[in-house]
Amino acid sequence: MKRIFTGMLTIFALVLGLQVVLTSCEGPEGPAGPQGPIGGDGSVVCGACHNLSTDLLQKITQYEYSIHATGGTAIRSTTASCANCHSHEGFLEYMETGTVAAGIPVPLQPNCRTCHPIHETYTVADYALTYADPFVLNITEEKASFDIGKGNLCANCHQPRVLDPKISVGGPDLTITSYRWGYHHGPQAALYVGEGGYRIPGSMPYPATTGSKHMALLDNGCVDCHMAPGYATQSGGHTWNMRNASGAANMAACTECHSGATSFDILGGQTEVEHLLDSLKTLLTDAGIYGYQSAYIYPGTYTADEAGCYLNFQYLEEDRSLGVHNLTYAKALLTNSIEFLAKKKK
Repeated sequence: MKRIFTGMLTIFALVLGLQVVLTSCEGPEGPAGPQGPIGGDGSVVCGACHNLSTDLLQKITQYEYSIHATGGTAIRSTTASCANCHSHEGFLEYMETGTVAAGIPVPLQPNCRTCHPIHETYTVADYALTYADPFVLNITEEKASFDIGKGNLCANCHQPRVLDPKISVGGPDLTITSYRWGYHHGPQAALYVGEGGYRIPGSMPYPATTGSKHMALLDNGCVDCHMAPGYATQSGGHTWNMRNASGAANMAACTECHSGATSFDILGGQTEVEHLLDSLKTLLTDAGIYGYQSAYIYPGTYTADEAGCYLNFQYLEEDRSLGVHNLTYAKALLTNSIEFLAKKKK
């Protein structure tokens, strides 16, 4: 037995020694391979964007003043239904596939890489727009496309969500179960192209041609006004803000046509829309349609016209331009809604 044990120890020692020898051996270094191609000059490649000017820094600083950077744009983006507009990752996925498969656990706000293909070519081409094709409104059955130039990118998110239940002029009654029924917070593109309102009949005709008068005057829609040179890094440019921190309006784009204008209330248009909104709000409140949690529709069953009047109010309230995006269309929607509810009240 002792011999067997001794023999086993000897074999184990030999195996262990062989392992040490084999793992510690290193052969001589082989000959050097052929030299690879010479890379580009880093100062030239990177300098296409990261040069000594303040152009890029200006854009970044302006962005930091924007609602995209400072607002709650990413708060609800962990859910797939919100992520397409409330997160960088969801937007890119939606634009490529038409859907967002799942919520985004750690979402980013919309940022440089949302709108530009940064560090793909390492040239100024990286400043191009990721999605500049004509946009299609989600709410229209015919799925017609609209082209507002560079503003197409903005419109992919700044448009209404699909209503549930849907509504049609003179259609059946609607049973609304959610107080959040309506167009959410981004209907600007729809108003700009003259779509999405409930065209209730009334004394004021709706525009015969689709779209705001601005569509014929501006090559790039949203971009031409919201990115016009503004006040330092507080308005215009990549802030997209139309007012600076003190509330002063950025009139750079307006005065090209409206010479001498000092506010967005050109020819009293905003004042008129504000009065119309107040009047419609009062009528909706008196009719028991509006006022749930002070800002929403009361769940219930309504005629299409009643629900349509609320939709017009909510649509133009959420637009927040007080008619600037499409004054004629906004006034017609509000005026005719007021007439309907006032007549019904008598």
